[in-house]
Amino acid sequence: MSRTSSLLLFALFVLLCTACRREAIKPSDLVFADTQTGCGDFFLYRYSLDGKTGLVVSGRREALGLHPLQEKEFTLPVGPDLEVRLDRFNRSQGSYYCNDVFDGKDKIINQYFAVDGKVSIELLEEPQEFGDTYRLHLILEAIRFEDDSGREVELDHAQFEAVQVGWLPG
Repeated sequence: MSRTSSLLLFALFVLLCTACRREAIKPSDLVFADTQTGCGDFFLYRYSLDGKTGLVVSGRREALGLHPLQEKEFTLPVGPDLEVRLDRFNRSQGSYYCNDVFDGKDKIINQYFAVDGKVSIELLEEPQEFGDTYRLHLILEAIRFEDDSGREVELDHAQFEAVQVGWLPG
């Protein structure tokens, strides 16, 4: 009986150690590819050079009071109307976001949420009706991120230039 108990305890220990793996994001993971994309009202993202970290900025244009050709600045955290985060993936990504098709193999293994920093947003054009796309310019400055374990990482600067957002098929 004690041998069985020991084996069960060992199996439980191994399961706990592997199930709770939350990979830390290092400063070297915060070098992003030139490709910048978006969708929704609004959802912007870029992947790191290795494709395993996604920089995400999501917000609600009307709730934030964004108007065409007027830059507006926000100090983070803002709340549910503007979120800035880093997603760490189990493998390199290319089309995880703004995609209606998933293969189930891609997993977010850790998330860091912005707890401090500055976001500047400029709406480059106004959508004419619901469902229209529009372009957005966004700058992130001195963003401090934290995961649920209290680990922190800082991003000095990132920007999204004239990214098309809105409701796009796919």
